[in-house]
Amino acid sequence: MPTNRLRTLLVASGLLVAATSAAAPTLGFREDFPAAGGIGTWSGGAIYSNPGSGGLGGINDGYLEVSRNVVAQLGTFSQDTMYVGNFSAAGITQIRMWLMDTGADEALNIHVSIGNFGNFWQYNPGWQPPLGQWAEFVADLTNAGNWTRIIGSTGTFAQALQTVDRLHIRHD
Repeated sequence: MPTNRLRTLLVASGLLVAATSAAAPTLGFREDFPAAGGIGTWSGGAIYSNPGSGGLGGINDGYLEVSRNVVAQLGTFSQDTMYVGNFSAAGITQIRMWLMDTGADEALNIHVSIGNFGNFWQYNPGWQPPLGQWAEFVADLTNAGNWTRIIGSTGTFAQALQTVDRLHIRHD
C-alpha cells in the first residue's frame, strides 16, 4: 500500500519563534522533540509519532514524524503559544526547519504556511527533503513576493505576520 512519510525536526536551528513566560513568539527559539517521544502540540489529519532518537543529536534527539497510510493530505500544524502572536514585533524574519524523506523515496513538495483564520499565507517555494538525510530549509518572512494568500480575501502578508494563530506544514 502506498504511503508517504516525512521526518521533520521543526524549528531546529532557530525556527526563530519561541515560547516565553509571556507566551509569544521570540527570536531564536528551537523546538526540541524529546527522546521520551512527545510530539508537542502538532496535529492534523495524518499519523504523528516521535521515535525518540534519530534526530540531529543533542540532549533531545527525537523528531516529529508525519505519515499517512495512503498518499494524501500529508501535513501538520500547531497553534501552540510559541507560534501565536506578532512575528514582526518579535523581529522574526525567517522560519527554519530540518526535513528528511523516510521510507520509500517520495516526490515530496513541502510548503510552510503562516497567518490566521482570515488571512493565511503559503510560502511559494516548495521544499524537497532528501531521502534518508536531514536538510535545512528556510522560509524568508521579509519577502512578501514569495508568499501567496491561500485563505481569506483581505489583509496583507505584513498584517498576517502581526496576527499569527498557527504554523502549518504540508506536502502539496
